[in-house]
Amino acid sequence: VEGKALPAGRYGFHIIPTDNRYRLLFVQPADQWGSYYLDLEQDVVLEVTVQGTETEFSEKLDYEFDYAAEDALVIALEWADRRVPFRVSVDLEETVMASFRSELRGLNTYRWQAWNDAARWCLNHDTHLEEALTFANRSIEGGYNGFAANKNANNMGTKMELLVALERTEEALTLVNEFAYLEYSPYDAAQLIETLLRMQQVEKAAEFTQRAMKKHPNEWVLELRLGQTQYLQGNARRAVKTMQGVLDIVPLGFRSRLEEVIAQMEAGDYRLPALN
Repeated sequence: VEGKALPAGRYGFHIIPTDNRYRLLFVQPADQWGSYYLDLEQDVVLEVTVQGTETEFSEKLDYEFDYAAEDALVIALEWADRRVPFRVSVDLEETVMASFRSELRGLNTYRWQAWNDAARWCLNHDTHLEEALTFANRSIEGGYNGFAANKNANNMGTKMELLVALERTEEALTLVNEFAYLEYSPYDAAQLIETLLRMQQVEKAAEFTQRAMKKHPNEWVLELRLGQTQYLQGNARRAVKTMQGVLDIVPLGFRSRLEEVIAQMEAGDYRLPALN
């Protein structure tokens, strides 16, 4: 709370105003009635002081919860013409990981999606990657005697990206052939191709692109990957022609970005970001 640690628990909330400054008190026991018997020496677990602001007049007391960041929010008490905001933040990674470990011991232990979602969250936040790999493997292989196993393009893609993030590139590449024999959507294939390109495995990406396009012809997202692959193979003119063809079928919301990519390819300065 306002940068100060407050242990998880149940607290009474008391406020002492001084001009336009407010002392916010988090106290235990939490069930005191009013502040009449509050012992400032014994009961206060945490005290922070914040600045109040003016706001639109309100007859009733309101608490507003405003998004600030993924790991924090601003809680604001509003009453009459005063607003008293304070920031609450958490250790996002440890909080979420503790939740995963708990949730995955319940009904979610039987759902491959839950294990994969946990692994993907870790990957996206670049945290607990070794543990995330165990989540991905559990999604693929299931539990005791393979119970609830479900190897699919989604969790295999997650596992591959985790192995890349862990710098286990050769192991990641062995999954490409397994992936090829799974049922996969054009978007699953596009994600795999992008991963290969960012790994600078351009020829493997080109090979899989051709395979995926035979399985899913006339899909704009695969045509897009074809153009990227051609460019990174050193054939900029052919890549631009492919991308210009994609303009006719790409969703409208992506069109302006594709036009930027074409311009970058024509100028010879298109770059696909490398994986971290």
